[in-house]
Order: sequence, then C-alpha cells, then structure tokens
Amino acid sequence: MNVTGRPTFSPEQRAELHRLGAIDAQIDELEANALPISLAWLRNPPTLQDVRDQLEAVFVAVECAAAAMSGLLRAGDAMTLAKREAQARILEACYEIHHDPHDEHDLVEKASYALSRVQAVVKHARDSLPNAQRRTGAASPRPVEWIYQSLVSGFTKGHRQPLPPYTLRVSSSQGSPFREIVGICYDAMGQRNTDPERAIKAFIKWRDEGTRAGRAKSGRVVVVGR
Repeated sequence: MNVTGRPTFSPEQRAELHRLGAIDAQIDELEANALPISLAWLRNPPTLQDVRDQLEAVFVAVECAAAAMSGLLRAGDAMTLAKREAQARILEACYEIHHDPHDEHDLVEKASYALSRVQAVVKHARDSLPNAQRRTGAASPRPVEWIYQSLVSGFTKGHRQPLPPYTLRVSSSQGSPFREIVGICYDAMGQRNTDPERAIKAFIKWRDEGTRAGRAKSGRVVVVGR
C-alpha cells in the first residue's frame, strides 16, 4: 500500500512478477486497475441494497445538477429574472477567473454534456446490480477476473502487432504461474492470508459456463488451459 492507501507492488513483488513472465505493461495494468478494484471485492462487502441506495443518491444529485445546468443554457423571454441574473453572474465569474467573458456559454455547455454522461454511467452502474445476494469476497470470481483482464490488456498494450501467442494458462494448481501471480496480487492488497484457490476455481467455472458473453479478448490473445 502507498501513502494514499492504494495498493501497489513492492520492488520485490515486481521482480517476482517478471520472473513469472509478466511484462512491464501487464504489471502496470495490474497495479492501476486490478489491485484497487479487486481489493474492494475482497473486503467485507456491503449489502447490495446499500450499494443501490448510494448509487441512487448519486444519480438523483447528478440528475438535478444536469437539469439546472441545462436550464441555464435555455435563453429566451420565458427566463425568470433570477435565472437571468444567475446567468449574468456566471458570465461575470468567467471573466474574473478566466478573463474571458465568451467562455461562459461554452463552460456551461460542456458541464451540461459532462453531467449527462455521468448520469448515464451512474444509471448503468445502478441498473446492472444483481438482484440475488452475491458471494463473499473470498469466493467471488471478480478479483481474479480483474487480474486476468489486466494481464490480457497489458499483454496487448506491451506488444506490437501481430501479437505473439498468449501462453499464460489460467490455473488454480499449486505452483502454476497464474496462481502465483494472483497470490502476489493478493499479497500486495494486504490479503496474504486469503487463499486464492476458491476464487480462481470460481472464475474458471464462470468463464467456462459463459455466463457473461463478450468478455474474452479477440484476436490472437486466447485463453488456454486451466
């Protein structure tokens, strides 16, 4: 962990990952994406309803902000005096901060567009929550999924086309490079006492059952063995 609480690899862990065949781009992907997201899954998870309520609160707040910003863009005779003055004060603030009074409309328009995109993202996150209770963190395939996806993503980023064969076998066997890599990731997340075997097996089962189509990478990057 670094000073911000974000999990990172130690120099010794990076050296061990290199020994297991991981390239720098894969290690960087693991550290940037797999570690922080997987750690959230491994910690004692809140109830799905609590998560849904939190996302709903954010969605409503963003929705209100988007509506307010959109209202400022709609000029015309129907605008209230309060709205006209609010618009004028934003124009004044743009000049005082950026010394460009013409920046006002562009700034509000960009903010309105950004809020609409955030609203869509939060809505998708809320609506994609499952209804059934999820597995506990130790048995969930999601941490291993993120580790796997980061390894594949780093592999494609770290090699030029045409890609060489992707030979890292997904395996829960003791001593296999994949299990050792997962173990190093768990160690970097402060989960040294959590055995990743159940999670790896759950990931293999989830992958083989094809319950989430379209997740496998295309091209010459392939999943091989177990």
